[in-house]
Amino acid sequence: MKTGKAVSLLLSVALIVAPLNSAFAKTNPSTLFTPKPLAVANPITFANILKRIKDVPTYAYNNAQSSAKANAKLPLALHPVFEVKGSHLSTSNYDGSTKWIKKAMAMYGHFATPTKVYLFEYPEQDVAEIQVKANTLVVGGEDVSNRAAAIYGTGSFGAGSNCQGRTPMRANTTETTGISNIFSGICVGSAPLDARTGVAHEFAHAIQNMQFHHKGPTSRWHRADQYMYHTLPCWPVEGQAVFTGFANLDNLAAYQSIRVSGELHPYLLTGAGGTSATANSYWTPQDVMSYFAQTNVPGSCEATPTFALGYSLGFLTVEALTAIGGPESHMAVVQRIAEGESLSRAFKEIYGITWDAAAPILSQVVATEIMAILDPPTAIKYKAKSTTVNQTFTGAQGCSTYDPASPHVSFAHLQALVNNKWQDVQSSSLNWIPSSECSFISGGGYLAQIQAKIDPGTTYRWVYLGPVNIGSRDEFGRGLSSSSVS
Repeated sequence: MKTGKAVSLLLSVALIVAPLNSAFAKTNPSTLFTPKPLAVANPITFANILKRIKDVPTYAYNNAQSSAKANAKLPLALHPVFEVKGSHLSTSNYDGSTKWIKKAMAMYGHFATPTKVYLFEYPEQDVAEIQVKANTLVVGGEDVSNRAAAIYGTGSFGAGSNCQGRTPMRANTTETTGISNIFSGICVGSAPLDARTGVAHEFAHAIQNMQFHHKGPTSRWHRADQYMYHTLPCWPVEGQAVFTGFANLDNLAAYQSIRVSGELHPYLLTGAGGTSATANSYWTPQDVMSYFAQTNVPGSCEATPTFALGYSLGFLTVEALTAIGGPESHMAVVQRIAEGESLSRAFKEIYGITWDAAAPILSQVVATEIMAILDPPTAIKYKAKSTTVNQTFTGAQGCSTYDPASPHVSFAHLQALVNNKWQDVQSSSLNWIPSSECSFISGGGYLAQIQAKIDPGTTYRWVYLGPVNIGSRDEFGRGLSSSSVS
């Protein structure tokens, strides 16, 4: 049956009477899949990745495209996708949406995939209409009542009750039939790329879920997704989904652009759909190792605020693994965990290195990459004259709600102006000192203080990351002070 055509309610009747048991039985491969070594020139490995961190995004994106192309005609990548549009959907944001899902399906073409996919695309005014269609199309499985309205409800991810900004969407996979349903909306100000990356993101969750699908109902967990969340470490849950969404874009330039657009700025969840700006703005390898330790505790990490770090740190971890072994390498780890293997055993089987040995390497990659996104370094570092002595600089602007218990939430450094170009200043001993100038901040505020060498008469400024009270911001979200002269 041809995919990509909007499904009418009349046509759906013919679709749903077809028996699904045979297709569902074939949706889970009977044997574990082990990806072959990548046939790429000068491959990235765990042995050389620390010297080639700048190559990671390019290799990861290209490896994903190669996998999608090579797997496009595999049986598990050919399951049907049906687009169901609301009658008032007027945007072009969803043009080509069935191809996005097919590409994601092929990217992981050797793994269990939904028997069929319904992609519901609709504005808020079509909620009732789409719910009727969903109730008719999705039979013999999980109750999907109220799913259409849920993405527009207060507290939904991506959209508040007034539907402003991000494109709201959610996905689920029915338990008995393995049908994936993606409910995807449109809001005022929704960016076209939100739809594409979001649809592929949600479908990646469906693929993850399918690795556990045959295990969920027969285990002590009633649903496969419950089993998944109580079995998988948290970093790949959203990490794989974000990577799949970004890698669905048409070219490397678009992929690299979305990586630095602010999408990967770390944040914490404070409740259903809520966010907080209290995540670190400065990350060291030790911080990332702590994150790994927290998120490698299945069954508990998904209920903590740090779960949301999967959208940033988790993504960068998955990106590094894709650069090394392709996208099917980390899905092979998920598949093995679904079969009862430990993370350590599954990781060693796929990558030839234990997780304990790989984690310190990955933490360095992730810390370097996230800081390059949060605080892109200048092309040239400032170098003072050899006779210039170390000085203490205290920020006259940029009051922070600094918390000694979370020292990396706020960060600051200096830049010097040389030949009309700003250059990062090497510094040491960053401290945050209480200041009466910040008394307007509840509980008292802090100013940054730093040791650095800057030649007399040189123009300099402060660059701030994190929750710092300063109005001027650059395109990366960093706070900028006004200029001063040393």
